[in-house]
Amino acid sequence: MKIRVKIYGLPNPPGVSDAMWETVAEFPGGSAQELLARLLAGMDPETRSMFLDPGGDLSPDAAVSVNGLQVADLGLPGLILAEGDLVEVSLLPGL
Repeated sequence: MKIRVKIYGLPNPPGVSDAMWETVAEFPGGSAQELLARLLAGMDPETRSMFLDPGGDLSPDAAVSVNGLQVADLGLPGLILAEGDLVEVSLLPGL
């Protein structure tokens, strides 16, 4: 199934003012946590480390929402995604 993914707060490449990355990911199905793990596995180690705490868990500086709802409140591991869902990950350092 296709899931829309937006990631905010990545370091800006030279000459780019908005550090937002968007894609449509082909995802075989499952939870928001599984999708996030697949996305992070495809990132270079430096970028991946921005999303994870030293223990390898999602950093408190990262906020995840599905269709506009903060999944921290809904229980990230059990939230099953559906075709066309929008998953947004925002890096909010220091919050």
